[in-house]
Amino acid sequence: MARGAAPAAFLHLVHGDKDKFDSWLAERWLQRICAQWLGADPPPDAIVTFRGEERATWPEIADALRSGSLFASKRVVVVRRAESVTDDAEPLLAALESPGPGNALVVIAAKTDKRLKLWKALFERATVHPALPLKEAEARAELRQELTKRQLQLSAETVEQLIARVGQDLRRLMGEVDKLELLAAGGRLSAEEAATSLGRAMGRPPWLLGEAVGRRDLAAALALVEEELDLREYPPLLLGRIYSAVRGLRGARALGLRGVGSEHASLLGVLPFKVAETVANAREWTDAQLDSALAGLQEADRRLKLGAEPRATLAAALVAALGGADRTARPGPARSDRGSGGGAASVRGGSPHGTGADFTSASEPDRRARRPSATRAR
Repeated sequence: MARGAAPAAFLHLVHGDKDKFDSWLAERWLQRICAQWLGADPPPDAIVTFRGEERATWPEIADALRSGSLFASKRVVVVRRAESVTDDAEPLLAALESPGPGNALVVIAAKTDKRLKLWKALFERATVHPALPLKEAEARAELRQELTKRQLQLSAETVEQLIARVGQDLRRLMGEVDKLELLAAGGRLSAEEAATSLGRAMGRPPWLLGEAVGRRDLAAALALVEEELDLREYPPLLLGRIYSAVRGLRGARALGLRGVGSEHASLLGVLPFKVAETVANAREWTDAQLDSALAGLQEADRRLKLGAEPRATLAAALVAALGGADRTARPGPARSDRGSGGGAASVRGGSPHGTGADFTSASEPDRRARRPSATRAR
């Protein structure tokens, strides 16, 4: 095929890139290709599937592409896990020159190697459909489009909760949408109702621990940490959530409590719909209490890195941060002259790695790492 020529209409490549592959997107591409080629209601034998993990070979795939069917005028030959087919691809390359009448070929591969003749030819000749993981904004748009298609009414908070808990993996995300659709039964779900349907194994919404810290609810915070540890959550990540929550409170005070809005969400390390709650909680803390809590969390981070037992260390850190706050002077409403005059309040509660935000200036807070430990490793 000449370089720059139009792709062959019968040939499609659905691919990932190394370890980046979204199987849900790949399935959607396959459905669209089959619907376009075969129509809405194809006969049962119109789709012939080969699987690389089941020792499919390129010669038998080539034979299927060349041959026809007595019962279907059009067929789609699908090769799944094509990267696992390792024999000589020359028979398939030859079959691409003379496919059977009405036959189409869809090759699905999580990873490809353009140095090899087969993959180079497919990228040059096929209609290429990337099935790569989406960025958060793209996943959110995809989710909203699916909700509209299903006429499923979810609150904005529920949508954010889904993205926060599940991430950008569309297969898992749509699996949760399936459950929510059954639960909603044509109605509208609140964030609390949606939370009850999400799998326990996926853990609680990550902001719940931060909320308990902000409210200085020691019992709730301890219970959430125990639950997450039972689910084998990484202890430094839990400590990071606690630390991020305290820093968000400190930042809200430094920015001037009355002037903080949803546009400051990224600076505070919270979701936009949690900014108002963070500001309200910050009013119930003093700067001294927040500084003491940050220092205690830094010490807990040091102890974890030295091999201290995680449950006892996290519990002690929470008691020191929240219980200690209760034992000191109980704060009243935050004074309006704190931080409202151009950022006079200084927040230098650096993280245990020395990368904490410096809110000395209300206009230029440092947006560096919010977690006390670096790489999450299970």
